[in-house]
Amino acid sequence: MKKLLIILTSIVVLVVGAGLFISSQLDEARLRTLITEMVNEQLNVELRINGPLALSIFPTIGASLEGIHLSTPDNPDRDLATADTMRIGLRAGPLLQGNIEVEEIVLQNFSLELERDVGGHANWEGIAISSEALETLPDAEPAAPNEPNEPSEPEPVNQTTANSTPSVAIEQVLIKNGRVSFKDLHAKTHYELSDMSLETANINTNGIPFNLAFTSVLKVNQQPAHALAFTGEKLSVSAQQIDAGNWSIQGPGVNATGRARAQGNTASATFSMQANLIELLTALDQPLPDGVNQDLLADVDWNIALSSVGDNITFDASTLRLASTEINMSGNADFSDIPILNLNISSPLIDIDTLLPNADDDDNQPDSSAESDAAAPAKPASTSAAKSTSAAQQRPQASQSPFKATVTASIDRLRASGYEVSDAGMHLIATPQRLNLRSLNAAMYGGTLEANAIIDQQPGKAGFSANATLDGVDVGQLLVAGGQTIEAAGTVNANLDLDAVGDDPNQWINSLKGPVNFSMRQLELKDIGAEKLLCTALAALNQEPLTQTFPENTSFKDVDAQLMFNNGTATINTLDAEIPNLRVRGDGTVSLANSRLDTVFTANITGDLEELDPACRVTRKMQSIDWPITCKGGFHEDPSEWCRITKDDLTLITTKLMSDKVINKVEGKLKKLFGF
Repeated sequence: MKKLLIILTSIVVLVVGAGLFISSQLDEARLRTLITEMVNEQLNVELRINGPLALSIFPTIGASLEGIHLSTPDNPDRDLATADTMRIGLRAGPLLQGNIEVEEIVLQNFSLELERDVGGHANWEGIAISSEALETLPDAEPAAPNEPNEPSEPEPVNQTTANSTPSVAIEQVLIKNGRVSFKDLHAKTHYELSDMSLETANINTNGIPFNLAFTSVLKVNQQPAHALAFTGEKLSVSAQQIDAGNWSIQGPGVNATGRARAQGNTASATFSMQANLIELLTALDQPLPDGVNQDLLADVDWNIALSSVGDNITFDASTLRLASTEINMSGNADFSDIPILNLNISSPLIDIDTLLPNADDDDNQPDSSAESDAAAPAKPASTSAAKSTSAAQQRPQASQSPFKATVTASIDRLRASGYEVSDAGMHLIATPQRLNLRSLNAAMYGGTLEANAIIDQQPGKAGFSANATLDGVDVGQLLVAGGQTIEAAGTVNANLDLDAVGDDPNQWINSLKGPVNFSMRQLELKDIGAEKLLCTALAALNQEPLTQTFPENTSFKDVDAQLMFNNGTATINTLDAEIPNLRVRGDGTVSLANSRLDTVFTANITGDLEELDPACRVTRKMQSIDWPITCKGGFHEDPSEWCRITKDDLTLITTKLMSDKVINKVEGKLKKLFGF
């Protein structure tokens, strides 16, 4: 407001000063010289009036100018602003009482050329209002400060108080065919508003409502032009408050409406926006964000109501919808020192998979060049991962502004990486370089999940840590959610305590460390027949064909295991499983980086497999030896092809059995010869 008064006062000085001489100086050339000298002196500019000029004194102090050119002393040959026609009229009576009442301000074919050079210097920087012009402004009485956290009560307009500051009223403002251009040679951007039209009536600072309408065409760099419009109804301004009334904005990809009011140190606002952010960013020639699924940006609906007292803002209600994802928010923010944000979030469904961009299919495929019976060598990081790592290393750290955000969330359904939990409650704290998930409690596939995690981006400490407990979770649903082709039934209890270093998930996978313990009850693996696998080997040893049909699935009574991750590869420290007629133990590795399994399980025959097929009969010796079962393969390969008894395994078993028979024969002969 003060800046507006300064500009209007400068105009008043211009017109009144010219009027003082009008009675004695009627020559147009003399008037033109007088006006240009006054403006140049007051604003430190170079003004030229190339067209006709006319002045009036009473009852309206007015000026009509044509062919206006404005430049700066540093670049007098290049126009900063031009206008074919400018008319301004002030009522003389109110001016004598210290108030400013403008009858009209009209600009036709107006153009403003703003530019910043490659060194960051702007062509308008030299413009400054002189100290003489500033001295003509009356000083307003400073408002008494409000008590902290106490909103000022609205008061009726007091005419005496209002008269202590000069009132401003503009009966009509009309801009036709305006143009504003801003070239930033340093950033290599060019913004242009053309075909500008601004029309309003009865602008005032007395609290009387007025309307405003603005239309233009926006063009950014080489992008197509887009229509832009702003309308405001029942706007009002007074010494006590500003009321934005009802306003609306229509632009490329955006349709927004709202209300706003400010009084003293209190304010309130409502806002509603429907947007296609892809269209908006394209029109502004801005890159689309890398870390968000762009499909969501095409359908955004945001409604918010907020209020503020001093440095405190309260979000009374806010609903954000991104395509099918809807988030309801409330909370408050304190900007008195370090910004502190407290949010309560609820949502029927948050699908993090849809919020993130779709990964390339190639990034998820295992290394097909690896030999089927050998562990695949570690793959180098993908190009995208290398780029993200490089970007993370180049990311400036010190420039981040401090803040603290505390979020409490209640989510009916939460999806992430294919997994889904329900009735999720979480509490997290975020700062610029640290995200702390203090707690997550949810129902998960018939069981429960409890977890906490920290993601750290501090220099030298980048990484994450996580602790989670699963209780009674359905194994089959868990595997399907994880994208595994293996089918299973049963429940799992598990706990993990993992950590990793790095700036992104690719680095985390390759540096993952920590234990994972789990136990499964009533586990059944589909299409993996352990008994058939072992009977096939027994039939080969017995040199008899199998004649019976075997179960295609394997049913376990119990499975208990402990894995230890180190640099993204899990070593099976212990694995103990029991199925009918068999007990299985195992060791080996599971590589997350290569998405491969490389393990050898040892089976001991605990029952009589001859019941399944006569060719499966076993001797006591067969029951006493360890039967190796090699399991290797990619996570995305057919699980039925993972496990087998190889020819080498069968040869070792045969050799062991034959060696034992020879030893038994030798021992028998020795007993006969020597009697022991």
